[in-house]
Amino acid sequence: DSIFSSHFRSPPAPKLASKLAPLDKAISTRNRILPQVSSIQGKIEYSFKNELLLIEAMTHSSYHRNDITGCYQRLEFLGDAILDYLVTCHIYQSDSSAEPGRMTELRSALVCNSRFAELAISLNLHRSLCHGSPNLFNDMKKYAQSLKQREKEDRERKLEEMSINDDDSAQVIVESMEDGDIDDDEDEDDDIIEPPKSLSDCFEALAGAVFIDSGMNLQTVWETFSPFLEPLFEKFKNDPPLTPICELHKLIPKDLEVKKKVLSEGKSQCIIEIKDKNICEVATARSYKNAKNFAASRVLKKLA
Repeated sequence: DSIFSSHFRSPPAPKLASKLAPLDKAISTRNRILPQVSSIQGKIEYSFKNELLLIEAMTHSSYHRNDITGCYQRLEFLGDAILDYLVTCHIYQSDSSAEPGRMTELRSALVCNSRFAELAISLNLHRSLCHGSPNLFNDMKKYAQSLKQREKEDRERKLEEMSINDDDSAQVIVESMEDGDIDDDEDEDDDIIEPPKSLSDCFEALAGAVFIDSGMNLQTVWETFSPFLEPLFEKFKNDPPLTPICELHKLIPKDLEVKKKVLSEGKSQCIIEIKDKNICEVATARSYKNAKNFAASRVLKKLA
């Protein structure tokens, strides 16, 4: 059944941010970009009627070889609001007895840049995104490697928790670890690998593109993206994860000193200190929110 009222009235359909280009050049651009992005349709099991929407959703502002659409920013703005609304509806309908605070925690765990960035990597959007930024390429590569490393550590943890008598299951996990394609020379801590915002942006832009392409049909967007969102809902519904800084405040409500420092290169730095335990951790990120969580994560590791 639809989670939306049958009488839902859509706003006027937005216009595609297309550019004027000679027909032959426009066809050439389309034929050049489309093979790079067309595989996404199979991954989300949705075929675009207007393939220009898919091209626009996968065009970063640094990419200047697309002269037929704009970049993904307008679609990202739209998709951000749509995904937030869809997840909110799903949470609201799934449990009529859920407290507002718990629903807010669950929505925050599902609708956030880090979660959408992980989903973007799982869909290989980082390989399809059209951009012209070497820094973005390196950031996406490092983040993808950090996720692989985290998956490897999760498998190792499960292996340790298994009964030593369960040899068959243990062998399956060992083989999976061996096939994991992890770069062993990557020695950076995964708690300081900041997910590039462009990953969550293009995931949201993709949702916006599906919304417009489907005739602004919210149910179609939900059916397209629920296979990726519902498993996370089931995983977190009984125990929504807290951000590291919230977990730290809950663990140590007093004697916690958090300082903010804005650096000259536009990044933010957070210093967290627990004086009575002689603990002080510093983290730097593009946003203060991320820096605060990275620092809190390091403090929690020391307290463990």
